[in-house]
Amino acid sequence: MKNKIGLIILLFGFLTLIVFGCEEDEKSENFEELLIGMWIEQEPYTDGVCDSIIFNEDNTIGLYYPLTGWDYKIASKDSLVIINPFGVERCCYYELIERDKLIVYNFLDRTITNQVKDITFKR
Repeated sequence: MKNKIGLIILLFGFLTLIVFGCEEDEKSENFEELLIGMWIEQEPYTDGVCDSIIFNEDNTIGLYYPLTGWDYKIASKDSLVIINPFGVERCCYYELIERDKLIVYNFLDRTITNQVKDITFKR
């Protein structure tokens, strides 16, 4: 009887580990994949033109004035590091809301003055 109870507890623990372990792996894997692609500013700059940012699979930023051709790396589930051509790094926090909305906090605006602000992008 003790062996059956021990076996049941062991089996339950093993199944719990598999279920929760798989969910965590799927979330972290999908998280990076969701960031990759083209994002368009939700609200335009003063000239009425919405800028786009493209996060490429090879960790380069394909398009975003003034960051065209820069690199990026995902530091954690809510932060990324933008790297200029000289290797200088700048940390930004971001939040993925569902699959089609991205908010990047403390991000470089496209002004020459390097003004930082929170920018909302849509896919």
